[in-house]
Amino acid sequence: MVHKVEQNTDWKSRYLDALKDLEQREQGWAQSEELLRQEKRELEKLILKVTQQLEDVTQVVAEDQKDHESIHKEAKSLHCFVQEGMERIQKNFRSANDLQNLKSEISKNIDEIRGGVDDFADRFNERHDATAERNIKLTAQLSQMEEETLELQVMLAENQTKLLYDALTGVYSRMAYDERIQQELARWTRYETPFSYAILDIDHFKRINDTFGHNAGDKALKIVAQLMTTYVRQSDYVFRIGGEEFVLLLPSTKLDNASTLVETMRAGIADSSFHFKGAPVTLTLSAGITETRNDDSVESIYERADKALYRAKNSGRNCQFIAD
Repeated sequence: MVHKVEQNTDWKSRYLDALKDLEQREQGWAQSEELLRQEKRELEKLILKVTQQLEDVTQVVAEDQKDHESIHKEAKSLHCFVQEGMERIQKNFRSANDLQNLKSEISKNIDEIRGGVDDFADRFNERHDATAERNIKLTAQLSQMEEETLELQVMLAENQTKLLYDALTGVYSRMAYDERIQQELARWTRYETPFSYAILDIDHFKRINDTFGHNAGDKALKIVAQLMTTYVRQSDYVFRIGGEEFVLLLPSTKLDNASTLVETMRAGIADSSFHFKGAPVTLTLSAGITETRNDDSVESIYERADKALYRAKNSGRNCQFIAD
């Protein structure tokens, strides 16, 4: 009877832990989604601004083209006007009988030609000044677009970094995990480059939160995460995928080597318990370990490691099992 009550209590505890883990994961996903929405809003704003600026640039180019066509037409008209003026001079010269009258007519014809040329020059200078002003405006717009694009690139890079790292612990985030596991599985499928995979869970994490408060739980997560990073190679990955659950992804690592690493890591963390407000807080980890197999998927490799973790939990915790 007592054994049955203990089993029932343990089942309830695991159920509550699972619910809490789900809530924490939902909070993490909500934060990631909010960052993505913010990034999308910033992109939409920039696209609108750049679109407007491109329309302004197009307008400047169109006006320059229009001015160029107008100048071409007016130059042609000026040529015709001058030609006609010269013909009138020649006609007057041939028909004139009086030298004084001829001088007067030719002077009049030359003044008309000069007036036409001056009008053309004035219009040309006006267009030249307008074009110069538009070019100054265009240069300023292009410079502003370059600055805003650079600013957005920096912002996107910062947001990407925030999304790829867990805000609390500093190790890789769930989003980074989703991206990296796909890449490693693709390498495994194409090149048969194996990797090992482990799920590690902080034992009695709910008890730490309930006994000492969530600040103590946060401190435990930070300590465990940072200690994990001291045991792995530069090419390995430590992810916090939700709540107190971590994943180790060990490229080009055989299962026995991965098991040795996890054992060493767990022992080191077990020796690193801390005090919170003067009270000792014990830290131990349970782990499930596997390596890549033919036709593996994200789901299958996680499920194998998770089943091995479940066996570790049911075997008293503070231990590890290799997946069947």
